[in-house]
Amino acid sequence: MNCQYDMSGAMLRWVLGEVHVKPKVAQGVVKARNLIEVNQQRLLPAGWNVSGALLDQVGFAYVPEICRKKWRRGNSSNGNGSSCAIHVHYHGCGDSCRDVSTSDMLQNGLAAYAESNNLLILYPQAAKANNPVGAGCFDWCVTCNHANQSCLLWLDRYKLRSSVVVRMLVW
Repeated sequence: MNCQYDMSGAMLRWVLGEVHVKPKVAQGVVKARNLIEVNQQRLLPAGWNVSGALLDQVGFAYVPEICRKKWRRGNSSNGNGSSCAIHVHYHGCGDSCRDVSTSDMLQNGLAAYAESNNLLILYPQAAKANNPVGAGCFDWCVTCNHANQSCLLWLDRYKLRSSVVVRMLVW
């Protein structure tokens, strides 16, 4: 069903600000080869593992070609003075790649905005198995609080480490 509502664009304009979001590119510009599988264990802080963080082994990153070229050259800019920013997109319960495949990541509109706005889109994947929150659900209520460490502590570190790991993958 196509309700003609651009939820991805509305969300990005709300998060980044109206003036900072360029129109999305045509869906044909979005390339499946730009969706990279990432080992989420590599993105977690030392001492953490995917089962403790309630994550699947596999996550994904959509890396537009302009960002890949920029990182291969070792530049901090894409040629017009701006760099590729990172947006982390958390799926809903039951919407992990194990439930809906990777096609949603390519067709939800975010990849089209990533191409025109130099955005790297991270798609962390919540664990389906042994997840006390619910199969494929992120722990927004910190039910996995153990040893006085909140599972939410890894969120900022995940974003920082992900740019390093993704850069290694696109070389």
